[in-house]
Amino acid sequence: MKGKRGSHVGVIASFTIFIMFLIGLYFSIQPLLKDQKDKDLLLDKLKDRLFDEMSNNLTVAVISTSSGTCLKLSNSDVDVSGARAIVKDDGGTEIISGYDGSNLIIQAGSQTALWVYYAQEFQVNSGVDTSCVSPAIKSVRQTYEIFEKKVADAVNNYAQIKASMNLQKFSDLGYSFEYNNGTSVSVGNPPSSGQIYAEEIPIQYINGKANSLSGKLTIKAW
Repeated sequence: MKGKRGSHVGVIASFTIFIMFLIGLYFSIQPLLKDQKDKDLLLDKLKDRLFDEMSNNLTVAVISTSSGTCLKLSNSDVDVSGARAIVKDDGGTEIISGYDGSNLIIQAGSQTALWVYYAQEFQVNSGVDTSCVSPAIKSVRQTYEIFEKKVADAVNNYAQIKASMNLQKFSDLGYSFEYNNGTSVSVGNPPSSGQIYAEEIPIQYINGKANSLSGKLTIKAW
């Protein structure tokens, strides 16, 4: 009986030591878990802020050219404003176009259908011929996209973006954007030593010719 009682006491003691070890381990790693959570929250907030800073509406209208080779497409017909649009054929070749007031004048040529891309980030072009006919609109679609031109805005507005973040225990933050051609822009100067939290995010962006290209956004906090 004494042997069994001694065995039970040993098991209970071992179990107690194991539980105390787990409790000690929990309290020792708790600060690390909190740091990781704080880092994740800051990077997620910065990512959302940058996406909003770099994005805007892109409206794409598909039109028929069966009514003629010179077309006049009113902004009101596709529910857009401003005088910034790019027209392409089904092969992605840009078609001559320009604005006369709120009407987009398109030199359609022999194409059977055209894609018209509207965004405030595109360059303004002036039209010449106002005697063109209105085309049939096949479809209109609007999406929220990242634009190459607005990436520069995010870099120029670094101070305001950083001020909108709650850094808490972090001393600073930064970000960089790598374009499809391999060039990059960046702001923020991370230290040469110490712990730096970072995240790389593959993205698609629209350049000044309405082409969708691949890029990479990297955000950092330290």
